[in-house]
Amino acid sequence: MRIALLVSIALTLVACSATVVNLAEAMDESDLDPTRYRLAEAITIEAPRTADLKLRADTQWSHIGTISHGRVFDTKDQVIIVNSFNVYEAAIVVKDGNIVGYYPKVAKAFVATRPVPLEFVKVE
Repeated sequence: MRIALLVSIALTLVACSATVVNLAEAMDESDLDPTRYRLAEAITIEAPRTADLKLRADTQWSHIGTISHGRVFDTKDQVIIVNSFNVYEAAIVVKDGNIVGYYPKVAKAFVATRPVPLEFVKVE
């Protein structure tokens, strides 16, 4: 009985964690775009098995690198947390004008999100 309970708890915890894809290559930090961007309006990001995350309007973002899934942007105006069974501080991954995932900075991995249109405005 006790073993069945432990197995059930372990399976529940595994099912509740986000799917983190370890990257075969390091983030490419060459050819960075020096432009600073401002998020025009608040955006909610959803990813399977993670808490929804709201990016605040008027936060400023910088291009910090590129991975195979897209360009990686980070901000100093808001802490981006991927909250699942494990908790990661992350940056966002953008491809073709959409947020497509998170880049957990310490894990150097990728967590896919539902694509969300992104409206960046150049900061002059």
